Parts: sequence; structure tokens; C-alpha cells
Amino acid sequence: MYHTGPEEKLVNSGKDDAQDNSQRNSNKKHEEYLDVKKKRVVTAFLKKKDKVLVLRRSDNVKTYPGRWGGISGYLEGDEPLERAKKEIEEETSLQTKLISKGKPLLVRDKGTNWEVYPFLFEASGDIQLNWENSEYRWIEPNKLKSLNAVPKLWKAYKSVSDKNES
Repeated sequence: MYHTGPEEKLVNSGKDDAQDNSQRNSNKKHEEYLDVKKKRVVTAFLKKKDKVLVLRRSDNVKTYPGRWGGISGYLEGDEPLERAKKEIEEETSLQTKLISKGKPLLVRDKGTNWEVYPFLFEASGDIQLNWENSEYRWIEPNKLKSLNAVPKLWKAYKSVSDKNES
């Protein structure tokens, strides 16, 4: 509770400090969320035998150039599974069969809340990269943890993979 004293300045009696701090923190959080962008994307992981495909994002993409990731794309009014299939065709030209899909993950990074829809596919065929990626590798899944990757790549993969992998 604030009172004005003889000099007409605010004096804190100490009774409502916790409430005032809570209100300030709440307002600060609200202000932070006003500047946050929300983006919905798919991330598709492709497997061949015991390996998973990772792609290095080219310098021509706006988000995370040079980082490793799965096949990804913005949701553009279509269903997540259909978008994942389109992105696989556009970025790799591989044939695929759906193995599993995970629940959407919230990934917060640098002023953006990414809602990521993860999928896992079995892949066949030969890769033909488009402009979005500059390099690819087939790696053991646990190696995803040590890559210079897009945020939460391992967590997204774990949400669609065999739970026995570590």
C-alpha cells in the first residue's frame, strides 16, 4: 500500500510488495509476448535402415542458415501431414511412407514461438536437393544431439522415434 507523506512523495508501507512485484512481472511478461511472432511449421525426419537424414540449411533461407535440420516448411493453410509430404518432395524428391507423427511442440527462440509438427517417414530413392539446403548426411539418430542444429531438433526427433533410442 502506498501513502503520500508530508513531502508528497510515495512511501511504501511494505504490505503489498509481493503483489506489486507480481503485477510488474505480469505486465513485463505481457509486454514481451506482444512482440513475439507465432509461426507454425512441419519438420519431417526421414529414415533409411538405421540412419536419419539431416540437411544443412543453405545461406539462401531466412531462418537458421547453415544449421542442420530435418525437412521443414511453414504451414500455409494446409494440414500438417500434407505439408510435410509436399516439403519432402520439394526438398529431396524422395519417396516416403509415414512411420509416425508427434504432438506439436512449442519451441521458443529469439522472439518467435514456433509450433512444430514433427513426422517420421521411411525413405527410398535418390536425393536431389533444392535451393533450401546445401548439404545432406545420413547419420545415426543419437548424433542429432551434437549437431549445430535448429532449436530443439533432438526433442522433435524423440517425439516421433522409437522411445528406446538414446
